[in-house]
Amino acid sequence: MRGESRIKLEVPGFGTTACLLAGASLLIASATQSGVWCAVLASYGLVLVDVAFLDYILAPDGASYLSTATLRRALCAIRELRAEVLASLRDGFRSRYDAVWLAAATGIGLYVRGYSLGQPVGYDEAYTFLNFVRPGFPALFDYPLPNNHVLHTILVRFSTLILGSYPASIRAPAFLAGVATIPLTFCLCRTMLPRSGYFAASATSVFAYLVLYSTMARGYSLLVLLTLALALIGLHVVQKPSWPACGVLALIGALGMLTIPTMLFALGGVYLWLASLVIVRTRSVRTALGELLIPCGIMTILLTVVFYTPCIVESDGVQSILGNSFVQALPWDEFAAKVASHLQSVLVQFSWDVPQPVAAVGGMLVLVGMLGAAYERNWPVLFLLPSMLVGSGVILVMKHSIPFLRTWIYLIPFALIAADAGLTYATDFLPRSARFVGAALLLAVTSSHAMTMTSDNIVAKGADFPDGARIVQELKSVMKKGDVVHVKLPIDWSTYFYIWYYDVPDKERTADQPPSEFFVVEKRSYSITDLTAAPVVLIAEYGDGALYRLDTPGQR
Repeated sequence: MRGESRIKLEVPGFGTTACLLAGASLLIASATQSGVWCAVLASYGLVLVDVAFLDYILAPDGASYLSTATLRRALCAIRELRAEVLASLRDGFRSRYDAVWLAAATGIGLYVRGYSLGQPVGYDEAYTFLNFVRPGFPALFDYPLPNNHVLHTILVRFSTLILGSYPASIRAPAFLAGVATIPLTFCLCRTMLPRSGYFAASATSVFAYLVLYSTMARGYSLLVLLTLALALIGLHVVQKPSWPACGVLALIGALGMLTIPTMLFALGGVYLWLASLVIVRTRSVRTALGELLIPCGIMTILLTVVFYTPCIVESDGVQSILGNSFVQALPWDEFAAKVASHLQSVLVQFSWDVPQPVAAVGGMLVLVGMLGAAYERNWPVLFLLPSMLVGSGVILVMKHSIPFLRTWIYLIPFALIAADAGLTYATDFLPRSARFVGAALLLAVTSSHAMTMTSDNIVAKGADFPDGARIVQELKSVMKKGDVVHVKLPIDWSTYFYIWYYDVPDKERTADQPPSEFFVVEKRSYSITDLTAAPVVLIAEYGDGALYRLDTPGQR
């Protein structure tokens, strides 16, 4: 009939159909579950179904993102990116000497970190394990405090299921991430500047602050690794930006956010660096925004929300994630008054176990690296450290809250990379054989420092409760079921961990024995009078740790 309009129904494409079926499957699966699983599966299912319907509606207008042709182009772009990254990594090892040298440097880092795996269990890692890892799902996604580094917690759960629950297995994900940081730092150096990487990889392998968090069951070494991976892959994405390539960057960024939300600071620095490189290459701010920053920003936000959905469900909303007391914004006057002292404390803490002459030489090398990169117009090297500092600083000012000092740990490798560039430029005039000799000497110095670190047990000296294991073993010998243990911050959760680990108490109490009260003290933090004013008997004492028992008539 004339005047009638006909609605043509298109056959959904493979991508749309797959998305719809996946969403429907998750919705059906959610009906068989309860609690957190039900809510999470239903949320993911609804999102996938909505995406499928939206794509089906947009398909006739050519706006489909799930069409077969679009998916093929995306896969092709990702394959090209992978090939470029792998090719640049291979270029960094043109000589067998470089491969052997890096293996040796990584071996030194492996040795130092492996030796320090046995350091006493600290407050945060004990709290994480006992409250989030050991209970399993859904406690893995509980977020009452920033202690839960969710992605790291999930990895620890897997490592302990496979290897058992021991301090070394609990620290395995942080340990592996810390070791992987060494070759990744070398590769990033080589991608930006040929012949570089020796200094940065050597320093990364024995840098005390990096070693500390590579042997602590926390997410900071994983955060460093993901930030370096973001920079390395981003360096190739800026040569040919695309939505699929930006999706890879967004995925890495979202995984970092799932590890620790303070990955936002690192994202600000890396994305600013990548945008500056696009601007230099294209002479267009619009291109940097439209082809890189906006796609990366949108997809990073979306993926972060997707990854945090179980946390939001388990924690009854986003308030515990965004509004906890540790990330609350400060009044501007209070924030401004604290920034300078905060940054000074960061420098002091990061330079732990770094001799002042070495720190001074490192600072001079950074300056030489900046000047050399400017002279040679090596924009990736020139912009890297300034972009990381400025981008992170902008986020800091926008949040106007003072984070933990360890938040800035991801900046350490980038400062070492800048110093590495300085050493490379300063020795560029030397013949190839002399540079190889210099790299070997650098490796020898690194080995010597590694031996000093292990012989002095540097990492363990910074533990919250160095003598906790021995004190709890003494407690095990005298404590019976029904007894009470008193302990306080900052060693309470370390003590609770060792009480669990050594299965304390394991002795039954007889009917004629009254319950006892025990007190655990770490003298650097508090004394016995902070726990009780009653008479006590000293049971055991090791270093700064002490174990007391309440002196009652029934126990005499």
